[in-house]
Amino acid sequence: CIGKREFTCRQVPFSPNKKMHWGRKAEWTKAWRDEVRYRLQEAGVRSDNANLAAGKKATVQIKLKTVRPQDYDNSVASVKAIIDGMKGFVFKDDSQEYLDPQVVTERVEHLKDQCVEITF
Repeated sequence: CIGKREFTCRQVPFSPNKKMHWGRKAEWTKAWRDEVRYRLQEAGVRSDNANLAAGKKATVQIKLKTVRPQDYDNSVASVKAIIDGMKGFVFKDDSQEYLDPQVVTERVEHLKDQCVEITF
């Protein structure tokens, strides 16, 4: 059993509306997946945990704290790499059968306060 865990990453994913070269976007996506997996391993979450093996549904809350809040559909799309990074550690698959994602956007005043808080 994982129990309730929480961790914070110090950057906010790009909105899907952000225009950038596909190669740079691929680098950012990979960096997010790797960062989340590293944080999970650092927190002691193993890919062979009991909830994952039992195929239980996981509730994951992702809070985007940003100076430019996104509307809901963009915020959900922007956290795809984060969810992909959690796959195999927190939930078996990112289908609705195994995952209940809750994405929240919160406005902060300064760039230095931007971050992503992940609770599961």
